Amino acid sequence: MNLSQAYQDFARACNGRILVMDGNFGSQLSLQMPKEKDFRGKKFADHPVDLLGDDAVLCVTAPDRVKKVHRAYLEAGADIIRTNTGGANAFGQRPFCLEDMAYEIAKAGAAVACEALAEYDDDLRNCRTGKIGQVVERKFVAGCMGIASAGAGSSVGFHELVDAFVDQARGLLDGGADILLLDGADDALCVKAALFAIDKVCNERGELVPIMVSALVSERGGRLLAGQTAEALWYSVSSFPVFCIGFEGAGETQDVFPYLKGMGTAPVRMSVMETVDLQKIGQHDNDAAKECAKRIWRYSDGGLVSVIGGSRGTSPETVRFMVKALKGSRTRRIPARRYNMLLSGLDPMNISHEGPCVVIGGNGGAQILTVNLDGDGDVVNAGQTVRPVMVQSAKWDVLLTGMESVQGKGIARSISLSEGEETFLSKAAEIRKRGFAVVCFAEDEKGPAETFERVSEIVERMYRLLVGKLNFLAEDIVFEPNMKYDDEVVSDPVNLLFKVCRYVKANLPYAHVLGDAALLGLDFDDEEIKGGLYSVFLHHAKKSGLDFIVADEEAFPAYEEIPYRLSCLLEDFVLSRTPDAREKLQTFVADRY
Repeated sequence: MNLSQAYQDFARACNGRILVMDGNFGSQLSLQMPKEKDFRGKKFADHPVDLLGDDAVLCVTAPDRVKKVHRAYLEAGADIIRTNTGGANAFGQRPFCLEDMAYEIAKAGAAVACEALAEYDDDLRNCRTGKIGQVVERKFVAGCMGIASAGAGSSVGFHELVDAFVDQARGLLDGGADILLLDGADDALCVKAALFAIDKVCNERGELVPIMVSALVSERGGRLLAGQTAEALWYSVSSFPVFCIGFEGAGETQDVFPYLKGMGTAPVRMSVMETVDLQKIGQHDNDAAKECAKRIWRYSDGGLVSVIGGSRGTSPETVRFMVKALKGSRTRRIPARRYNMLLSGLDPMNISHEGPCVVIGGNGGAQILTVNLDGDGDVVNAGQTVRPVMVQSAKWDVLLTGMESVQGKGIARSISLSEGEETFLSKAAEIRKRGFAVVCFAEDEKGPAETFERVSEIVERMYRLLVGKLNFLAEDIVFEPNMKYDDEVVSDPVNLLFKVCRYVKANLPYAHVLGDAALLGLDFDDEEIKGGLYSVFLHHAKKSGLDFIVADEEAFPAYEEIPYRLSCLLEDFVLSRTPDAREKLQTFVADRY
């Protein structure tokens, strides 16, 4: 998929300076005091439901009123104007019984903004507004998609959200929007549904447009309404091609500086929607102006943002003030990608390649919660936990439904090459569209791999397919070798797993490896022995580079605290040093009782 011309122009503009976005549309429209007849126009003169309050429909029925607001912000110096289409989707139009008009309203909203911009540029070129010889800078139309208006993801089905956002995105792009802005996000599941929809529309058009996500952050610890932290939201959407992510404070005086600063390593553009008191600044209140300028300069001096916009109550006068305050400011420099796996529940989880082995399980001690959808796993409740989740099912449709119920970024387990490359890539693409990392089982058309040679051949083939053909993030790929122990498919599963780990680390950059303790023959009835086996296994797993282990133990004893004799027996068994290691360990347990 190619980058749109607007994408290239927008990236170039962001490299040069901090761009200014317009302010709140609703407050400016309300100053015009539109009546019911304005909302109805000729098109909806006989509509059975009152339309007063449906600001988006004014794009169709009273476009001149909307254009007037756009023009005011353009003359104030705004680089980006948002379309008046936050509610131009099936959910926003449902109270007014205009669901079927969502596409048309969205298209009209983008068209009106483009017309306002074209007329403004034309006036500059003909010196009706600007100065002789003035260079007309490229300005942008951001198609506004109101995520908050879609309602909570738990009460609306994922595909219902997707269908609504597809219509809205198509309308905005058909109307000429340069950017798609997910505005007022308060639930990551709604954001992921909108990104899923945008991906579908961009694929249809054959080009990627800039995507911006703006979240509404509460004053309670910087969390969204649905409970996620600001950083966890970024992790939730890190698999998608998001150009810019930003935040708006929910409180009248809330400063989102700490949350932006905490995301300094995010390899994307950053933006902030600033809330300021337009009335005081409009009345030339010096103290209010100085306070506003300090906050704006702090974002600039910290090199934190590429875009600053106005939030609630931000008038064209305030935008003009912001433009002046940002003269000569430096834009954000995008940091290098770290290739860490980014997962999230309500809180973020950053997994580096140098970190310890991460425990996945169904207990309170596990760092990642596993949800088996073929058993009694409840993904809806699990998807609202602080921890990330690993969703697994042998049924593909069930696995998809499970992922669509999780607002954070988790891991999907698992897919393989058993049905061929085309099916493998198709499933991996669907997993990525839902914002998940993937576990790939070491199996191909010939069946599960039972030797190191076969495992290494299959995992390398899957890696090349995912990264080379699908552009799947390498750090989101997890390989799981075949370790079935009960039927002795693999006679020495632990050492094979360690050997595969070393191979992956040396040859498949940034990919991860998972081992399932239940399939490694580490289960013993004696709880002390079982815990000791896990401890010894993890001690050696760290050296080989194992990233994840699936285990149900709450806690393991420290490796150094295991008695020497028992430690020797445990290591003999785990590392298969002697053929009778299991019998000796069983004898040791029997002698204790």
